[in-house]
Amino acid sequence: MCTMFTSKWKAASLVFLLTTMFSIFYNTLYKPVGIYFQYAIAVGNESNSEILDDVFRAEILPTKGKSIFFLETSRSYAHLVSAYQKDVINYASLTIRQACAIESAAMHNPNQSVFVLYASQRYKNRASRLLQAVLSYDNVYLRNINLFTFLHGSPIFRWIKNGKIFKSQ
Repeated sequence: MCTMFTSKWKAASLVFLLTTMFSIFYNTLYKPVGIYFQYAIAVGNESNSEILDDVFRAEILPTKGKSIFFLETSRSYAHLVSAYQKDVINYASLTIRQACAIESAAMHNPNQSVFVLYASQRYKNRASRLLQAVLSYDNVYLRNINLFTFLHGSPIFRWIKNGKIFKSQ
């Protein structure tokens, strides 16, 4: 019985990972995919932006059995206010529906940490009212996730490492 449950769990995890990867790359075919596999690097000195910590390098890490995860795979760029208008910044953003789900998880599970993971490098926009509302809960954390690190040791890691997954049609 336990072996059957374990194999079903592994299959479900693999389906989740493949679905996530498909969603990420299907929605961004015209953009470089390398951005999903890099650690964020600070650009400029924007007063309203702050780089998000990597989920594996942050001071507060997820605790097994005590964490809730939301994975955000879309990308939203905004032009920097600078002399170089071609520069863009990838801000962390949420829709009202996403913010409501995160707020609900945080409110109804005060003893658990709620992590919102962004699949591409992001910066926190301090001017966003939705982010302010979500971050008013002490148990909510916004984090970047490096997919190379996240998928290391998984069955699809070798596809990502050799780049074949980026060339599939």
